[in-house]
Amino acid sequence: VSVNTSQRLTDKDVLLANKSGLQGYGYGAGRTTGNSTLSEAPETVDTCASLFDDRADLQNPEEWFLNIDYGIRLSAEGQRKQLSDANDRVRQMIKDILPGVTDLRIDNSGTPQKPQISLQFLLYGTWVRLHDMSLGYQTMVVWLTDLASKLYV
Repeated sequence: VSVNTSQRLTDKDVLLANKSGLQGYGYGAGRTTGNSTLSEAPETVDTCASLFDDRADLQNPEEWFLNIDYGIRLSAEGQRKQLSDANDRVRQMIKDILPGVTDLRIDNSGTPQKPQISLQFLLYGTWVRLHDMSLGYQTMVVWLTDLASKLYV
């Protein structure tokens, strides 16, 4: 699909690309995360929602990694391999793109009565929660996780 770059990409352009067998993923400048619950699943996946709506929420990275972790533990073998591969690819992408990040984990620093689960990154030898990282690192993690949630799972 040829799109004139001097004009704004429209919903019609995206629909034409989809009809031709191409899958487009578009992102605007906003990188806010949603607050959905673990059992909540979107009815449809809009691959360009944040391109046209700067208030559109992206996938919450903590929720995505937690869902993948549960899925790996609870799924049948075929699904487990698919989820494990997606998990490994996204972890590697994050480590490759973000300087100083060498590992990531889901951590529970709370108690059984009040769990406090967080996504943490080994950043220059220190474990840091996602929400304690710089805005640049946070937005890259949000964007990569959202894109991966559409590509791999």
